[in-house]
Amino acid sequence: MLSDYERELSTHYAQVRKRLRGEPPKRIMAIPPRSEPEPEPVVEPEPEQIFDFVLYVNKAPLVRTLVYSKRDFVVIENEQPQAPVPRKSFTDVLKDVSRETGVPAKMILGTRRQRYIMEARRYFWHRVACECPHLSIADIGRRSGYDHTSVLHGLKRYAELNGLPYARGSVE
Repeated sequence: MLSDYERELSTHYAQVRKRLRGEPPKRIMAIPPRSEPEPEPVVEPEPEQIFDFVLYVNKAPLVRTLVYSKRDFVVIENEQPQAPVPRKSFTDVLKDVSRETGVPAKMILGTRRQRYIMEARRYFWHRVACECPHLSIADIGRRSGYDHTSVLHGLKRYAELNGLPYARGSVE
């Protein structure tokens, strides 16, 4: 048997639930008639535009075409085929940087933080990021014994100090 207080609480909760949920949906016994679906509008395709004038920018063999449509003429520009960039290995870049800067390779890959070593290390990371597109930033960090965030910071600092664009897109 419920006490007066419990009965009052259950009545109060029932009223709150009724206000929150709203009235229960009414059951309709009759099925309303179905209306006919409206037919979809017919869209006619636009006629193909025939240009009056076509301008070929260069006479290179057709490799990849860029088309710029102007008002009444089209500009077709062929991209020059680019020679494949030879991929350099991590160690080749390390040897080159060591020879150019005069800092031994072990010091570039080491943990010392003297200014000339840090500059050589940042230069090395920049060269690797530019010349070894097959290596990710994480790979560069792993191979040089640093975290990928250290490599990112080094690339950003090198670019800022030398007025260059970032080696791998936007690093902010």
